Amino acid sequence: MKRGVIKLDSNLNLDLTFSSGQIFRWKKLNSLWYGISYGSLIILKQRGSEIEYRIQGKMNEEDLFLFLGLDQDYDKILNILSKDLLLHKLTHRYLGLRVLKQNKRECALSFLCAIFNNIKRINMTLDHFAQISKRKLEIGNLALYDYPNPNELRKIDEKTLRNLGLGFRARYFIEFSKTFEDDNDLEQLNKLSTIELESCLMNIKGIGIKTASCIALYSYGRFDSFPIDTWMKKIIARCYKNIGTLLRNLTRNYMTIRDIFNEIFQNHAGYAQLFLYVYSRNYLRR
Repeated sequence: MKRGVIKLDSNLNLDLTFSSGQIFRWKKLNSLWYGISYGSLIILKQRGSEIEYRIQGKMNEEDLFLFLGLDQDYDKILNILSKDLLLHKLTHRYLGLRVLKQNKRECALSFLCAIFNNIKRINMTLDHFAQISKRKLEIGNLALYDYPNPNELRKIDEKTLRNLGLGFRARYFIEFSKTFEDDNDLEQLNKLSTIELESCLMNIKGIGIKTASCIALYSYGRFDSFPIDTWMKKIIARCYKNIGTLLRNLTRNYMTIRDIFNEIFQNHAGYAQLFLYVYSRNYLRR
């Protein structure tokens, strides 16, 4: 087991970041956050400007630093976002909310599971799915199963995946595992532009532009990706009314909406999206 302390040079709020809906299979227990990422069980505790960590698995401190988005120029990003009146307020309200840099395969499988699903069921289904690996990672009394690797996933038939709770999404998992046979296949997509990356992902049955945008934003670090779901529709319609008229035909206007937000936020529309999404989910439930 590896353990240590990361001293923060800029703001990070674990509570805001891990409860934001951008990542699954992370849980809070008292003052601890713990979950599976990059084939590792990670336990984090924040004490002001210090992050204490314990890791069981492949990840090291440098990997953790990148996963938490600590290589980002966060102050510069906030300065860009704050030029918009609403985001100026939200960057203060949610100071320390960061876009994570997730493992590409784990992120893609998570958002495939998220299609027409709710967060509670997504986490439960992914936990069941992970038991296929039979790799139980433990630190003290905390334990989670690692995600299946590509070889393990290819040995599982669609019926088994359906019975784990994936339902119709099982066939998406099967196609994904056949298309991206190993993690290097996913890494190769990093050479593509954001639009090309998303288009390649959308060749997989079940992946539309919203899911592709989530994968691009949360695992490839493409801050110009802009996922639009029900919560984003609500806040765009209410707070950006001129843009909101384009929501009437979202399929046709998706990229136009994204281009407008990227112009406003200097190609950081995805970062703005996370702040807007958290606000919408917390305050625009009606």
